[in-house]
Amino acid sequence: MVVVVDTHCHASPYWYAPVESLLDEMIRAGVDKATLVQIGGIYDNSYFIECMRRLPGRFSVIGMVDTDRPNATERLEEWVKEGMEGIRLGPATRSPGSDPLAIWRKADELGIPVSCQGSDVDQFGSAEFESVIQELPNLNIVIEHLGGGGQDTTPPHDK
Repeated sequence: MVVVVDTHCHASPYWYAPVESLLDEMIRAGVDKATLVQIGGIYDNSYFIECMRRLPGRFSVIGMVDTDRPNATERLEEWVKEGMEGIRLGPATRSPGSDPLAIWRKADELGIPVSCQGSDVDQFGSAEFESVIQELPNLNIVIEHLGGGGQDTTPPHDK
């Protein structure tokens, strides 16, 4: 049996269409499961968690936490306990305090992937992002939108 999965969907009661619209599209297109990816800047993942619980087996949740707050790693752990299965970070995201990679380390410790958002291809090709990858070689990182976000996708070396 083939399982068809859409790995990057947005739904929302206040921005994109609600999850019921997404579910209808999934059924019509023969998509079995989808990953709900939180909208940039939204840190309340409760709608996605509720959808995942209400429709078991249909959705996985990639959420967000406010990484500028000192309690971001604790919030991430709380959301994972609620059912969040991954976190959305930008390639240049760094934590406040003594460990700039604290949020990345917490994702690695929890065994969840990082869905890496961004529209600046230079950030994905930067030494800083490379250092994250080298520092955390077991962390699964998914680069969204081919690292371009639908904007300027010119390779850095061609600029």
